Amino acid sequence: MRNLILILLTAVSFCCKANEIDKLKTVDDVNVFLKKHSKNKKIDYFGESKSDTSTKFSKTKFLKIDLNNDGLTDLIVNGTYLLIVLDKANGDFAFHFIDDGAFAMQKFVLADIITLGKQPSLVVKSYDEDAIYERRRVKSVYDTLIVKFDGLVEYNPQEDDAAISKLSFSTTMCFGTCPVFDLYIASDGSAEYDAHKFNPETGKFQGKIDNRTLVKLFALIRYLNLRKLADNYKVNWTDDQTCCLKVKYKNGITKTISDYGLIGTFGLHSLYEMLFSLRQSQEWTEVGN
Repeated sequence: MRNLILILLTAVSFCCKANEIDKLKTVDDVNVFLKKHSKNKKIDYFGESKSDTSTKFSKTKFLKIDLNNDGLTDLIVNGTYLLIVLDKANGDFAFHFIDDGAFAMQKFVLADIITLGKQPSLVVKSYDEDAIYERRRVKSVYDTLIVKFDGLVEYNPQEDDAAISKLSFSTTMCFGTCPVFDLYIASDGSAEYDAHKFNPETGKFQGKIDNRTLVKLFALIRYLNLRKLADNYKVNWTDDQTCCLKVKYKNGITKTISDYGLIGTFGLHSLYEMLFSLRQSQEWTEVGN
């Protein structure tokens, strides 16, 4: 009997954690939830509203929807910033900002929610607050975003099928403490990591990317179809960081992307985040110079 009660209590506890987003009813509820789970407790999620009232969601502060079809309710926040919060189960939540860049200077508004391939997708429109106040006409840019590989990427029905031989990823300094490092990964997962500045460690390291992470990394690269992306991206502000991504395919073709600001596309941003995370998620052995 005692074991049965314990099992029931455990099940109730799990359900409460898994459905925390389901319980949110008001903006105040959402604000408390966001501040509880956010790494940055100082963010004001509903302090300001964007001036664009042209979309049907312009007055909707938040929505609850399963964005990745995992049976857990996720959260779309449409306040000061546009972002999503994915429920990872067991009280774990992942924040993904759609507004991005230095001081979130690259902004968007939620234009629509559609279904593509049985999965919800977010249609977002670029937002230029200065143009609205100055009554300037600017051409809006629309992106259709889908949750894949634990992040937001542009929906792409035709991924690349070319086999990857190896890749390299390097970053430069910025006006601040941006991590400066070089990363080299072969198709078998063997990797080198050269940590220069502002990393958890400094030096040269070798390791092997675990198979699950390697499969996800290469799958994301194929989904983004890098070979069809531009070679250069650049944000319109200064003092930011540049990264250089080189992917060599087994057919001999090499794709190189230079990205000042690291937000050339939503998919590239997700890829960069995955590459940055390898510095701490993988096991590295220091080697001599």
